[in-house]
Amino acid sequence: MNSAPQLYITGETPEELDPHLLRQALQTFCETLGLSGNISVGLVFCTSDEMKELNRKYRGVDATTDVISFPAERQPGLYPSDETGEIYLGEILVDINQIFSASGTNERYKEFIPVFVHGLLHLSGYDHLNAQQKSAMQSMENKILKLIGEDGTSE
Repeated sequence: MNSAPQLYITGETPEELDPHLLRQALQTFCETLGLSGNISVGLVFCTSDEMKELNRKYRGVDATTDVISFPAERQPGLYPSDETGEIYLGEILVDINQIFSASGTNERYKEFIPVFVHGLLHLSGYDHLNAQQKSAMQSMENKILKLIGEDGTSE
C-alpha cells in the first residue's frame, strides 16, 4: 500500500469512537481486500431523521436504518478520483443513535465496528440481496472483524 488509507469524518463523532482506531479498522479492511494506493473513505454521522429521509429517498424504505453506503464508482478502487491519484471509495452514512440504542456505553465501540466494516464492504461491491451474496459478505465481514480484534486494534 502506498500510504495509509484516509478516513474523512463528517458530523459529531461520539467520544467512544476513537478516530485513530477507526482508521486502523479501515487499514485492516484495505489490507484484507488487497486494496492499495491512496484509498479514502467518507464517514458521515447523521441523525435518525436524516437517515430516515435518505433511506426513503434512495431505498424506498420509510424508516431509519443503521448504515447506508454510497459507492463512488460501480467498481470502486479501479479509477482514481482526482489528479492526485486518490481513490475515493465512497461514503458510509451512519445513524449512531440506531447503532447505540441497545448498547451500554462500554460496548459502543464494539457495536459500531461491525456496522463500519459492513458499510466498507458495500463500498467495495459486496451486497446481501440473495443467500449467496449474504454468505460471501458475512464471511468477509467475519474475517475482517477477527483481524481487527475485539478491542478495535489490528492483531
